[in-house]
Amino acid sequence: MLRHFSIVVLSLTFATLTQAVLPSTGWSQDPSSPEIDVAESPAPSTAQPESGAEPAESGAEPSSATEPSAAEPMDRAAAAPVEEIELTDEEKALIAVFEADRVKLAELVGDMRAIYVRTMNGVESSGGVVKYREIRNAVREQFNATYQSALAIIRQIPHEEAVSFIATWVQHRETLDIYDRDTFEGAARLIDGGVNYMFLFLAGARSAVVSGDFKQAKMLFEAMDKEKLEKHDQSLFYQLEELEKNWKQEQEALKADAEKANLPQVRLVTTRGEVVVELFLDDAPQTVANFISLVEDGFYDGLEFYQVVDHLLALTGDPSGNGSGSTGKFVPDEHDRPNRRLPMRGSLVMAKLPMGEAGEFVPNSGSSQFAILFLPLAQPMDQTIFGRVIQGMDVVSSLRRVDPHKEKKKNEVQVPPDRILTAEVIRRPETLPEVHYVNPGGPAAGKPIDHP
Repeated sequence: MLRHFSIVVLSLTFATLTQAVLPSTGWSQDPSSPEIDVAESPAPSTAQPESGAEPAESGAEPSSATEPSAAEPMDRAAAAPVEEIELTDEEKALIAVFEADRVKLAELVGDMRAIYVRTMNGVESSGGVVKYREIRNAVREQFNATYQSALAIIRQIPHEEAVSFIATWVQHRETLDIYDRDTFEGAARLIDGGVNYMFLFLAGARSAVVSGDFKQAKMLFEAMDKEKLEKHDQSLFYQLEELEKNWKQEQEALKADAEKANLPQVRLVTTRGEVVVELFLDDAPQTVANFISLVEDGFYDGLEFYQVVDHLLALTGDPSGNGSGSTGKFVPDEHDRPNRRLPMRGSLVMAKLPMGEAGEFVPNSGSSQFAILFLPLAQPMDQTIFGRVIQGMDVVSSLRRVDPHKEKKKNEVQVPPDRILTAEVIRRPETLPEVHYVNPGGPAAGKPIDHP
């Protein structure tokens, strides 16, 4: 029987979109909002769960999902006209930037689709997939740039096209678990304008939590029917106090990290783009030294993100691809150290062998598999947190969702998971701690294993 390593982690009409989008954001100040009647309507179909389907490799079928359309904004047929206002030169300039960004975005999306079609029809050379990945990454970056220019407009004036773009992109971010201050601001400004769709409240509340704005998170969660929230959102809401304590503690740790300015860093080039992680050498020296050694040996090159679960994590580092693989060497647990790090969005967590059905783990069974968390957790983990994503968390969030435990339907097309193309150490100390490999299941200071 296989032993699987694991991580335990407890079409709309926009009639109201442009009627009252205020330059100032009540949710970002001090609103005293009563519970709001949040719309139960499904999210608009223009925001898809995948950031662009990748041309198939090795005969695999491509995903049918695409980027939200840059040229076709969300349906506004029922939207009330915006009252004509006289624009200042500054406001005209902001609108010009936004319109230029949208044109550039539409061009990039067109190029991406053209490369996809040529590659799928054998017209493009063998480098078609690489070209597609490059332009898909450029499309994602341009979407983010256009989102920023749209935000710049609605901070000043109501603008129908900017509001529509923000609504589409906030929903897309909520679908992909992309939570940050920008997502919060976009959601909050639309809510201020009277747009009461659930995805705005969910994206805003989760983004407030990961950004450390727990007052705003509480107000947004309280505006929703708590009984209808999914378990992960209920967990966030009911444990806000503990999450806030953890966030403050982690901020102090990050300040100490910044003063050192020499923590090891690793670049992961994935099929979705580049991710840079920073490693907590002082807090988890054995785990970090083992991880760097594996990266330098090329161990992670080509390995899949074989499990990617909404609102939870992305898991990789298994050479077998089914959750049972390891290097055959195991590092001692470091989650019980006094300076252990806490589980935040973007945390790197060492996976361990599960033991029984109660969410327990075999002590000292971390090897090569690790997870990246999408959302923070309130309770400390029985697994070592050894680093964090410092660049490219949106790339991690866009990884194709994969559930290896989900029953496969007959004749169902299996789209291959995203994977790490290459892993490279980009900063490290001259010397690393010697790794004392241990016997899984032994005490924390278990007897080292002699390996050739």
